Amino acid sequence: MSRTKDTLSLRCTKIINETADVKTFRFANKSNEPFCFKAGQYVTLKLEIEGQAYQRCYTIASSPENNEYIDLTVKLVDDGIVSNWLLEHFKTGDYLEAVQPAGTFYLRETQKKALLMISAGSGVTPMLSMLRTISDDDRYNIKYHHSARTSSDLISHHELEAISRQHSGADLTISYNFSRECVKEIAGAKVFGGRVTKQMLMNVCADLTERDVFVCGPPEFMRLVKESMLGLGLPENQYFEESFEISAIEADADYTPQEFDLVFSHSNIKIKVASNQTVLEAAEEVGIYLDYSCSSGICGSCTSYLVDGEIHSPEAKALDDSDVENGEFLPCCSFARSDLVVDL
Repeated sequence: MSRTKDTLSLRCTKIINETADVKTFRFANKSNEPFCFKAGQYVTLKLEIEGQAYQRCYTIASSPENNEYIDLTVKLVDDGIVSNWLLEHFKTGDYLEAVQPAGTFYLRETQKKALLMISAGSGVTPMLSMLRTISDDDRYNIKYHHSARTSSDLISHHELEAISRQHSGADLTISYNFSRECVKEIAGAKVFGGRVTKQMLMNVCADLTERDVFVCGPPEFMRLVKESMLGLGLPENQYFEESFEISAIEADADYTPQEFDLVFSHSNIKIKVASNQTVLEAAEEVGIYLDYSCSSGICGSCTSYLVDGEIHSPEAKALDDSDVENGEFLPCCSFARSDLVVDL
């Protein structure tokens, strides 16, 4: 048996060639219902390639203000099965299945209106969605910095420049750094040479410790930026990042192993579960299969409901506090700390 979240049937209506190795795919909802998402969230695509089922997360690059479509920007990657297949084979008019939008990397109304956004590579996509959404809101003061190899690798930079020139909305300043090209500026935007450093970040935004900071990019890039930011005095509660780095989930080594009762209330199944075994692993052992992609608390595809009991979820990045308060949990990265009842 299987339990799945509500799915969408998406039809590709447009393909935009952004760079030599990046395309943006525009999708409409087959049901014609408007999309419901927050700027910065992602969808999980479900597709089959040569008989093998895959699920992959892609951030929505378009603004929720235009809810008749979503744009997904996809970059060619080394050994990337799904991304490379989309770039090489997917056509206008083709259909895909997707899980409803999810993710916690988005702007809250309660956050600071002074923002520093930093991205690298395809990490530009959630930033584009946020900027497209708040560009008309004059409460915001935004410094946006993007890291790329060369100017030819920039995605949607003409649109970013247009947003920064307008005077009726958010105050937006854009800068770049290129690791493999020496350029001083692009259409008025300052360009730094080399890789990101503490000094470069200070030059980009001297008052960075007074801002909320949003970062998205490759894992090593984000590690470097976070380390630099905290080293410069940024309070950690002002730092937000989006990561699709997949890492193995490990049980707490300091916790004495125990066994608990685990009840799957929907399936009317009761088993014993070890405290060092994830709920997802236990479910699959008795034939309960959930949608999942990352197995590490990032994608949110396996989100389920905890009816009763206590769990330890060290890597539940896909859920925010309100989700947890609502009883949601991620079986892929959750370990029993008492007898459990789950809605599976």
